[in-house]
Order: sequence, then C-alpha cells, then structure tokens
Amino acid sequence: MKKFLICVLAITLIVCAFVGCNQNKDEKNTQTNTYVIMTPNGAPSMALAKMMKTNPTFGNGKGDYRIIEATNVPAAFNNAEADFIIAPTNAGVQLSIKTDNYRLAAVTSWGNLYLVGVTDIKALSECADAYEFLDQFEGKTVASIGTNAVPDVTFRHLLGIVEVNAEIGASNAQSIQAGLKDGTIELAILGEPAVTATLTNVQNAKRLASIADLWKALTDQDFPQASFFVKKSVIEEHKADVDAFLDRVKDSINYLNASKENAKELGDYMESLETANLKGAIVAKCYLEMSQKFVLASDVQRDVLDFVKVLGVNVTAEKLATVVYSK
Repeated sequence: MKKFLICVLAITLIVCAFVGCNQNKDEKNTQTNTYVIMTPNGAPSMALAKMMKTNPTFGNGKGDYRIIEATNVPAAFNNAEADFIIAPTNAGVQLSIKTDNYRLAAVTSWGNLYLVGVTDIKALSECADAYEFLDQFEGKTVASIGTNAVPDVTFRHLLGIVEVNAEIGASNAQSIQAGLKDGTIELAILGEPAVTATLTNVQNAKRLASIADLWKALTDQDFPQASFFVKKSVIEEHKADVDAFLDRVKDSINYLNASKENAKELGDYMESLETANLKGAIVAKCYLEMSQKFVLASDVQRDVLDFVKVLGVNVTAEKLATVVYSK
C-alpha cells in the first residue's frame, strides 16, 4: 500500500507539473505585446486610420499609435523609437541601410503629389502625351513643397527626361496656397489633401497632373512614395505579429478606398485627434487621389530601386534586397 501511495503521489506531481508548464506556455502565447506605431502627419496616416479608430489586435499584438511630424522621421529611425513606421520610401531605405535597424515591408502610398495652377497651361488629360504637357513648363517657375525632397527632386528628374528648363522654388503649402490666391504664384506642386483644399478655396485653380502619372508615362515605373518599415528585432522575435499587422494595414487601406462614406468616417475620426492635420470633409473628396494601396515591398523591388536611386540613395538591387522583408 505504501508503494502504491508513493506511485500515485509521483504521478500526481508529474501531471501537475505538466499542466502547470502548459498553463504557463498558454499564458505566454496569449500575452499582448504593445508595439509603437508611428506615421507622419497628413495623407500617409490615412493608411492607419481604421486601425487607429478601432485599435484591433494583430496576432498577440496591439498598437500604441503616434502621429509625428515628417521632420521627426529620421530621428525615429536613428533612435529605433518605433516598432512600425511609415516613412518616405527613399529616406526609409537609406536609414534602414545605415542603421540596420529596420526592414522595408510594404508600400502604402503611390503618389499624392500634384501639379496645380492658376494658369492657361493645359492639363495632362488635354495633351497628347507627357512630353507635350511638360513642354509647356519651359521657362516657367514652379513653387514646390519640400527642399531636395520627393516633390521637387522627382519633378526635376522628369523635366530632365524631356529636356525642359524650369525654375523650381521651395515653399510650404500655406505659402503656396496664399500665392495662388493672390496671383504671385502661377504653378505649384502640392500634396493631398492640401491640393483639394486649395482647389476649394482658390478661384480658377485647377489640377494639372499627378506626378505619379507623369512618372509612369516617362519611366514606365510606379511611384512608391511612402512605405511601412518594421524594426528588425520585432521581425526576429515576433514574426507572426508582424504578418498579422501587415494584413490589418491592408484591410485598413481597403476600407478607406471602398467608399466616400468610409473615407468621411475615417477623416472625421482623424480630424477629432489633436495631433492629426486632416479634415473629414476634405478627405471624403480626395481619398482616391491620396493613392493609398497596400503592396508588399518584396513584390515591387524594381520600382522601389529606381525610385530611391533618383532620390539620391546609393543602392544596388542586391543591397536593397537585404533590407526588404519577405512575408
């Protein structure tokens, strides 16, 4: 009897230990990991609008969403502050190579930049081709948001392809809008949603062409303007969460693009945030012109390579591949 009791006790201890181990494993698997998710203010943040509003889990993760100014993106990369971050594709690739802290996961913005003007210049849709359209800019002055950044650098590149000389001056959206209104600026490059706000408030202002459409016509490549980057350590430690997060981003963008009503709903939500510089009524008018679309970076490496090289990133196809995440 004594031996029997000892055997029962031993078996009980083993079973309890096994159950306890499994309980601890289950608790570990069901714990929620909180990830810092950053996005620049404005149009890029609309890729996350639905996620920010509903705050869904993804895998074992949930988000701590932060809207930052575009000028703070390089610091976020250098300090590895974000687990997931939207950035201009060229800057993100360059900083990923430099720091080895991030991987390019997906392109989310395919061009929200437009040429606008109070002018008699014909729109691209009225011209035979991009060459005829850009020929009209010979000797003209164009005000552009940004300095040595995507808007002005890419437009200069396009002018170079067609051998047209135009003067590009740096400014900001507010100054450009004021200049178009008072007649001191004839032509400008702006990004959505500022384009739609300008067309609404400036008499006789018109949308002339999408920079992305011109890029496609002259380079036969798409325009991967902004992308999602993921911290390398998060990929290594929580790959399932990363993949689930990317699926959520795709769903969020698809919801935005599904209807004007959805765009208005998400725009209103973003407008309610103190940190977001967006208006629901404007988003409802221009959500499609924001060109939000989710595409895995591994599927468009050639587009990315050609784009970032024009923006001054010294990278080969082989080097780019080392900082691209394959889901």
